[in-house]
Amino acid sequence: PAQRIYLNRIERSSSEIRFEKGDYNAYGGGLLFAPLLKRYKFCETIKKIIDIKTLNGYSLEELCLTIFFMDIFGYNSIENYKTVYSEEFGVLIGKLNSPSVYTLRRFLKKVKELKSSEKLIEECGKLYLKEGLIKWRVGYADGHFYPYQGMHKIAMGWHTVRNKPMKGGENFILTDEEFNPFIFMIRPSTYDLLEILPELIIKAKKIAKELGYDENKLAVIFDREGYSAELFKQFDNKEDGASVIFITW
Repeated sequence: PAQRIYLNRIERSSSEIRFEKGDYNAYGGGLLFAPLLKRYKFCETIKKIIDIKTLNGYSLEELCLTIFFMDIFGYNSIENYKTVYSEEFGVLIGKLNSPSVYTLRRFLKKVKELKSSEKLIEECGKLYLKEGLIKWRVGYADGHFYPYQGMHKIAMGWHTVRNKPMKGGENFILTDEEFNPFIFMIRPSTYDLLEILPELIIKAKKIAKELGYDENKLAVIFDREGYSAELFKQFDNKEDGASVIFITW
């Protein structure tokens, strides 16, 4: 849709197309992502899990593209998004205007109520492996604290960069050997890698098995945060769903 709106602004003649009627657009470079989003089924994958048809005149595809391009252009929060040029940003999603802050807040609230976020993460991981965006066999697991700037009261964790306690959560991620993300899990800051590693491994092996990969040919590398004799016993137990080859220090 975005490409159609842009092409409608190009002056046409019977014999040729002349690029003389285009508009200035601060976000025009975002259209370069259109083939990539189509090739790797960005919207189609989301539609499999998130069952929201329309909201305030915007389709699920248009709302998801808005959030995608928010990230591309550095609008890393809803508050930052207030400064967007609505008419110019709308071209990216095939609309005359981009959704308002109110519409995006309502959309994200509805997504939260579905409680399908982790299903979507698994579906995306399946897509990455199926399309060859990641490689199977070797995975790196780690956890990182991310600060929370909102008004809700949540548990505090230790921010290792700022070297002080802050409100926030933990992002646990499993990547392939080239550090391309495979799956991730968001948890309260009270969790650590030791607790989450088996769950990450089970999810990864489940996806691999569904796609016909040998689920037992996975080696996971992690640092001292996951160092535990009890955990190593679990990894060595072939009858355990989290059994895996592991490397740590």
